[in-house]
Amino acid sequence: MEWMELSELRETGSDLSGHMYSCRYAKESNKDLTEVEYRSFSRGGKSGTVFVPEPVVLKEDENGNILWGRGMWCQRTLHGKKFNTIFGIYRVDNHGEFGGFVRTPDGKSLEGNYEDFLNLGNTVCAVDSISHRDMSSTHIIRFHEPSKYRFIYSGGNYSGGYRNRVIPLTYMEYAGAYVKDRAAYLLMSCSVELYEKKTRWRELRVVRVTDRTCKERILITGRSPVHAQDIIVKNNRMFVSADKMVYSVDMKTNDIRFFTTVTERDEEDLLDIDRCIDE
Repeated sequence: MEWMELSELRETGSDLSGHMYSCRYAKESNKDLTEVEYRSFSRGGKSGTVFVPEPVVLKEDENGNILWGRGMWCQRTLHGKKFNTIFGIYRVDNHGEFGGFVRTPDGKSLEGNYEDFLNLGNTVCAVDSISHRDMSSTHIIRFHEPSKYRFIYSGGNYSGGYRNRVIPLTYMEYAGAYVKDRAAYLLMSCSVELYEKKTRWRELRVVRVTDRTCKERILITGRSPVHAQDIIVKNNRMFVSADKMVYSVDMKTNDIRFFTTVTERDEEDLLDIDRCIDE
């Protein structure tokens, strides 16, 4: 993978993540159609749109510079994974909707769909999360000893068989984390539904966890982003990567700057609301 500086990204005034190309433009511009996730067609099937994933990944180099690359979005494979922590090794068997457990360093077995373990001071922060079809729940757990813990955060209350007419239902997925200065920033990708008004929207949330505190904030809300996967915190800004985009969010004002990997011509097609009209 080729890594580039953030200055090489194009700043734009629009959030393009999750937007769809016209089928005609996607073919003419040689977009990679092997990873197409969904299509839609206008009347007669003569034209339509297609979502082409164009994920962005972030990393810090040895000098603390933030770099980006064109990556692939893929869900974590956690069956049999090991996490090294200050307490020792946690061995995870995560079978998604079929359940899972973790073997603690002192040999005990704890139920849960564990996705991550992070060292925070004298404690270990763990993420227990499941998102499958029409169910979702996410928990953050603080371990004070290898197998002694308490829940410090719960999010995601979505259930396809349950529709609350007042309370928004949240489908939440754990996307990634960044640890800095004894604090962890956990990125959550959410889809929120208000059944009474038949409306849905997407949110990016960040949960900041220290060895003593836990606080959630909403970074971005709207129709985007899709496939969020990396977060880096630097100079009082949070940098988040997603499909086609890097978001730069001011931690004090919540001001958002949008940077994209696509061309101006790509952007014109992504935002063209009349592209599906049959000629």
